[in-house]
Amino acid sequence: MYASTTLAHHVEPIRDTLLNCDEQALKQNLNQVPDEVFFALPYELGYDELRSLLLHAEPQQADKLLLSMPPDWRRPVLTLLPESQVAAFVLNYLPVGEAVKTLKECPSSLRHKLVKLLESEEKGIEILSDLPYIKESAGGLMSTELVCIQSNWTVGRCIDEIRDQTARVKELYSLFVVDTRGILIGRVPLRRFLAATPQTLVADLVNEQIVSVMAHAEPQEVAETLEKYNFEALPVVSARGKLVGRVRKRDVAQYFVEKKHTEVSEPEPEEDESILGLAKARLPWLLIGMCGGLLGAETMGLFQNELTVLPALAFFVPLVMATGGNVGIQSSTVVIQALADKKKGKESASRRIFKSGTLAVVNGWFISLLVFAANVAIFQNDFDMSMTVSIALFCVVLVASFLGTVLPLVMNRLGVNPALAAGPFITTANDLVGITVYFTVARMMYTF
Repeated sequence: MYASTTLAHHVEPIRDTLLNCDEQALKQNLNQVPDEVFFALPYELGYDELRSLLLHAEPQQADKLLLSMPPDWRRPVLTLLPESQVAAFVLNYLPVGEAVKTLKECPSSLRHKLVKLLESEEKGIEILSDLPYIKESAGGLMSTELVCIQSNWTVGRCIDEIRDQTARVKELYSLFVVDTRGILIGRVPLRRFLAATPQTLVADLVNEQIVSVMAHAEPQEVAETLEKYNFEALPVVSARGKLVGRVRKRDVAQYFVEKKHTEVSEPEPEEDESILGLAKARLPWLLIGMCGGLLGAETMGLFQNELTVLPALAFFVPLVMATGGNVGIQSSTVVIQALADKKKGKESASRRIFKSGTLAVVNGWFISLLVFAANVAIFQNDFDMSMTVSIALFCVVLVASFLGTVLPLVMNRLGVNPALAAGPFITTANDLVGITVYFTVARMMYTF
């Protein structure tokens, strides 16, 4: 260790140049400081002096200073530096464990930028693999409930696997294909899968154009990708390309609804931000959603006879449920935004319901006619099946639009945050109503 007189010989000129804001003299003084002295600087200078020193030092000098700091000092001051410099420091100097801790404590905006810079490097991939997902990311919004199959399976084996997996997956849009290591290699559209023979290999059906999002991607990037490819759900992959979940369009929409409501609404000064308080606020609505899922399964069981006689009815269940969910979320989003906007919030509830109902009739007719035409002309389904699906869709659109409009208004009147509670209520109600309406129409059309 250098003697105190030697340390003072180097530290005092640095202090003087910081006080005088002489950047050129500061860099010259730092160039004359031996490496041993750099490691003593954090203990000789104050915290504010270190921050100022980092802002004016050369990148190599800043790296030496950062290395000399205790980790608890280092992490906050990293936000002062350019993202590229922080990423280079993390890759070149920090162990994986310390790098993960550093990224966890970064603000979400800086963290997303650093993730982009790290994901192309091998060590960066290792760091991201250990980094937990934050709410403001695809990993935070995704669901791990999905159907995936392996490329070396036959269609016949896949059907057996899908029967087991669909017991916990309510909505099925397409099949994600992985290799033996769990790496995503593509997807198989349901229509192509159903048209294949049981002996066909999945590898011969897969669309190898991989459209996915990284688990640490921002919600805005997820939304843009969903809109670009017009998908209802996207696979979410880890830094090494392994399939870890899927994020649905409704999940992203709900995130932006809650974000908008949070930004516009006035904060509640007495809100309990403790873990227990947050759990009390959110858990009841999640339990309602869980109970709704159980009721949905029971409701499907009531129509087991119809499914046994006419298995083709099962193919359109995802369409009916997804349409109802999308219409409900769409309607609730508009209402919640209007409630948050003081000017629009003055519109009467009866006027909102009338407008929503009129729009639902128009949208319901259009969607029903489009699906009927597609079923008859393209998929060549029989007339009764096409009518069943179209009538059910029209009814579901009307009900979902009504629920998506009324529930946020009722919750707001009761003093319940509609952005927090409307989603589980609407999803649960639409699923139950959609299934019941669909099979009731089928029972009337086919007289089971």
